[in-house]
Amino acid sequence: MPELPRHPRPDPRHVADRDGFTALLIELWRVAGVGVPELAARTKLHRNSLYDYRSGRHLPNTDALRTILAACGVTGELEIQAWRDAVGRAKRAEPPRYVSPAAQICGELTGRLDATAERELDVLAVGAHNMDLLTQVERIDTEHEEEIQEQRHCCGGSGANTMAALAGMGLRTGVAGIVADDHYGKAILADLRHRGVNTDLMLTTYAEQTGFGIVLAERSGARSIYVCSGANRRFAEEAEAKGLDAELVAASARARVLHLTSFAGAAERRLQRRMLDAVSPGSVVSFTPGELYAALGADQLGPMLTRTNVLFLQEPHLDLLLARSSAGRHGRGEVAAKMAALYEWRHQRASAEPLIMVVTQPPNLLSGRLAEYLTIGYGRSTLEECSGADIGTRRHELTDGTGAGDALAAGFLFGLLSRCSPADCGNLALLLALCACTELGARAGLINRAQLAAQWTTRLGIPRLPPQLG
Repeated sequence: MPELPRHPRPDPRHVADRDGFTALLIELWRVAGVGVPELAARTKLHRNSLYDYRSGRHLPNTDALRTILAACGVTGELEIQAWRDAVGRAKRAEPPRYVSPAAQICGELTGRLDATAERELDVLAVGAHNMDLLTQVERIDTEHEEEIQEQRHCCGGSGANTMAALAGMGLRTGVAGIVADDHYGKAILADLRHRGVNTDLMLTTYAEQTGFGIVLAERSGARSIYVCSGANRRFAEEAEAKGLDAELVAASARARVLHLTSFAGAAERRLQRRMLDAVSPGSVVSFTPGELYAALGADQLGPMLTRTNVLFLQEPHLDLLLARSSAGRHGRGEVAAKMAALYEWRHQRASAEPLIMVVTQPPNLLSGRLAEYLTIGYGRSTLEECSGADIGTRRHELTDGTGAGDALAAGFLFGLLSRCSPADCGNLALLLALCACTELGARAGLINRAQLAAQWTTRLGIPRLPPQLG
């Protein structure tokens, strides 16, 4: 074997397996005095790919290896070839690893996200925008009178809440929708811009009032919501009148993730479907139907559900989707059986898209215990794997469940965009939902990226963040 130049760098000729190669690569970076952020800047490789190499999750291909070596000062052909040979031995030394269905599905979606990293937005949400008139009462009941305990005006709208949470995590987010030129509309736009959400695709109408919702919330977590759609019913009409509908459709192709939430009007659903048709096969689509869309049944939402990759539902909304569709007779029993019925319904419609289904129960704020709160399914034509979150039995201090599902969606999408494992995506979803429940309103309890590590440890009891988030 030819002799390599003598230098303090580690010698790859003795590498025998993946663990050995990973340890040697970390040692090379240490000797070269570089970490992942600096390597990403020097090599233009995606930071998440470098984290994968550091953790041993993946081995670098030939081009990536040469780029990394050059950034660490390794330029001699003999030495570069020795590193290539080390990668080859590491690949041959181990049997094929079992990859769970959850990891396969997440891996496919994160692969799509990696391939679209240069797009203008990480996530674009298309949905209704409302001002929530949140009223906390002791009990919601018929023929019942009591004094209001607390009342607030809170900016809302499911998709907008999710984008606000993701913007706090440092992602490039945008919203498409409509408000009126009134006090509520101006407050909604100001709040989104303050949080760093792009509002270039927001329309303003002078012919209607901004949508609002009257939310009655018990301390137990039970809620009753009454929505006045207002300007939201004019979104499609105003977009067409101003010649912006084509721009909206084109914008959906400029986001790595297109996130859809509900409108009350049929014209808005048709516009969303045109935006969905413009999305490339390599894009990711997420969908929060809420009760308004779920009440239409799965059959009426067919084009959306068959293209969706990440579906966020409360279990009662899953019941509505199934009961008011051709899948209804199969969707009974435990939550996993209901999820399996929706996978089967998609399969019958020839959907080949990978799907992650995230189903929640309404949180019990009084007990603060969330053991059955979250169920996550993974599959394509069938439900291949189903898991819950490792929540334990700890009690959480919870105040209001408004917006918890929207924050949960943000947490899971943030995990996918950060290339986290399925378990860590679930943990992030749970964490952001918990934080949202600590204050009245959908956004008051949201955290930012700088607070993530402390909240991760405090609320989940896990010592440190995943390496992808460090």
